Amino acid sequence: MSRSLSRLNPSGMKEFFFGVPYYPEHWSEKEREKDPELMKNAGVNVVRMGEFAWDMMEPSEGVFDFSFFDDQVDRLGAAGIKTFFCTPTAAPPRWLSEKHPEILRVGEDGGVMQHGSRQHACTASPVFIEYSRRITKAVAEHFADNPNIAGFQTDNELNCHFQWCHCDSCTKEFRKYLRLKYKTIEQLNKAWGNSFWSQTLSDFDQVLIPKHFAPTHHNPGAMLDYRLFSAWTVTRFQHEQIKILRSVNPGWIIFHNGIMRGVDYRGDFSAELDVLGFDSYPHFCADTDKRPGVAAFSYDNVRAMAGCFIVPEMQAGAGGQTNYFNSLVVPGDIRKNTYRAVGHGADGIMYFRWRTCRFGAEEYWRGIIDHDNIPRRRYQEMASIGKEIKNFSSFVLGSIPENEVAVGCGDYIADQIHETYSLGMPDIYSVASEVHNYFYSRHYFVGCAHPADDLSGLKLYILPHWEYVSGEWVENMKKWVSEGGVLIIGARCGTKTVQNSVTSESFPGVLRELAGVSVYDYGKVYMDVPKTYSFSVGGSVFPAFHWFEELEPDPGTRAVGIWTERPYAGRCAVTMRKFGAGTVFYAGTYLSGALAEHLSTISGVELTHFDLPSNVEIMRRRGNGAVTTFVINNSDDVVDVSGILDSGRVVVGENSGEVPPDGVCIFRCDL
Repeated sequence: MSRSLSRLNPSGMKEFFFGVPYYPEHWSEKEREKDPELMKNAGVNVVRMGEFAWDMMEPSEGVFDFSFFDDQVDRLGAAGIKTFFCTPTAAPPRWLSEKHPEILRVGEDGGVMQHGSRQHACTASPVFIEYSRRITKAVAEHFADNPNIAGFQTDNELNCHFQWCHCDSCTKEFRKYLRLKYKTIEQLNKAWGNSFWSQTLSDFDQVLIPKHFAPTHHNPGAMLDYRLFSAWTVTRFQHEQIKILRSVNPGWIIFHNGIMRGVDYRGDFSAELDVLGFDSYPHFCADTDKRPGVAAFSYDNVRAMAGCFIVPEMQAGAGGQTNYFNSLVVPGDIRKNTYRAVGHGADGIMYFRWRTCRFGAEEYWRGIIDHDNIPRRRYQEMASIGKEIKNFSSFVLGSIPENEVAVGCGDYIADQIHETYSLGMPDIYSVASEVHNYFYSRHYFVGCAHPADDLSGLKLYILPHWEYVSGEWVENMKKWVSEGGVLIIGARCGTKTVQNSVTSESFPGVLRELAGVSVYDYGKVYMDVPKTYSFSVGGSVFPAFHWFEELEPDPGTRAVGIWTERPYAGRCAVTMRKFGAGTVFYAGTYLSGALAEHLSTISGVELTHFDLPSNVEIMRRRGNGAVTTFVINNSDDVVDVSGILDSGRVVVGENSGEVPPDGVCIFRCDL
């Protein structure tokens, strides 16, 4: 199976899954006695279970016992609640790490991970892969014909705590990976530029896993290949589980939950899944003003990588582990967080967790029910949402978020090329997030899109500072621009090759023809130095952020932005080129939302947006015979949205269109 990862593809879910991650192994029979009834009354139709219970399923090697989970699955099933079971490989049992210490991950400093938390086993280890196959096969075959099992989650948050392993297995597997990729050591030497600093290798067995500052800056080509290898091992590890699960029951829904570093979610990792899951914890952002935009960007970034998604873990309460405790989830937050996720494409929500644990590393990750097993406000809020979702889930499923503006996101290679040679510059996601948040807070229909994706439906596309850009992506963007799209390209785009070396072409490299401009000179803007560079565009003055470039427009390309500061005063800072029916801008600095909006105005593109307070959110999903609009009011005042209801039918909220403080309004217009 290989699923299309386009942002324009719906998740394919046939039912809106509403539920909780459930950990019955943490509680006595008496304490969980009323769980099925409470869940059913709250509208729960699914739970997730078993991801950290390998020691119960296989208490000693080769001895399997699923009786405890049989009872839990059947009790919930009798209440009409299905289970997503999990492969429990995120927390291998002690007998395994004791018998096979070679499976343990090793840090860059040589420190060996140990039993006592989770994710201590290396996904590149052939020994661990074999044990993973065995437990996956055992649990899959045991539940193969159980009608209460809806599907499986693979592992849990792969690479959540640890990304870059330096164990012996990784060294051996990295060498195998490079042999397959480069065929000969001469090709590897050429790709990495090993003539620099006497790094030439004569055999693949001489390859070492690169380390930072050991003793100084490492080869960027080697660093990139190691990051690509690490992502490949995670994909291979999951693939082995998926292969077994699908062979046992092809009808199961299979997903994974992320998003973590060191995983290429836009590659085969997500293409093999029925849907990607995103674990959403908005309250890691303590700033209540910024939180909605940060969360919205996170959802749109997931869609850029894998299309529509589900949320296997949605924050239900303030969370903390040993050294932190994040921001309080106040009344109304669960509801707003839920509908923000759904408005941005989520086709399922599970609140983490059902009951707050009294022991272990997550004693203060507050769930739906408190430590004392008493349902309070969070349960009531969840139950209220459960009733509301039934009013619109049938026509939201099969629909996709509507975007007229999109910011470039979602490429693992581009991300890692920056990470391994950043020059101290902001990462591509922080810039993309700032631009996205600017448009989002001004009520444009903004999202994220990979430059290789289908860009149809977009009017404005912004590509911020991707040092690596593939020629195939350029052809896709050319086609879209020629048909009328407006493209804004940020400084430094197209300057690196896929080997993480500098292109031999004049900057912006593969984008030079499309943009119609060359970079004559460039340098870094030190943001903490009082003197800053600025430039004028159409009478408006903007500051340069982080980087500046002196540009030379090609014939037919206009200079629409001029540097105003010495020594580059009067030189070109921003260009504009007509390309077919569309327009291409190139900005010789790091983009801001204000600059991108100003350039879109100059282009003449007409974008839909609404005159609402900045702390009100508006999202729209289209498809399945309807347009569904979501409005979330984060302000302290009542907001009247009756003017944008059109002929819509309110399905959540007041029919008058008045949205109370911290309230939600969802309305449907039939197509």
